[in-house]
Amino acid sequence: VVEETVGAAKADAVRVAAGVGFLGAGAILHTPSGVRGLTTAAGIWVTAAIGIALGFGYYGVATGSTVLAIIIISLLVDLDHPIEGDTTPPPEA
Repeated sequence: VVEETVGAAKADAVRVAAGVGFLGAGAILHTPSGVRGLTTAAGIWVTAAIGIALGFGYYGVATGSTVLAIIIISLLVDLDHPIEGDTTPPPEA
């Protein structure tokens, strides 16, 4: 019975990953000025992974991953802005 439950939980995690893949792909847009939405797609993946960790009962892993994701996003937020010397116009808000 336990093996069936674990197998079902793994199958559910695979379904979540597949669904999130479609959401992430929908968030990525290719425009004439470049590719947009990569940060959003990555955020969707991280959120899903944290949710799966919580669902499996890995609360420490989920908490650590959440803190790490917040720190990384906070430190790398400047990469979302145009690089000095880049002639590409900034995206409209």
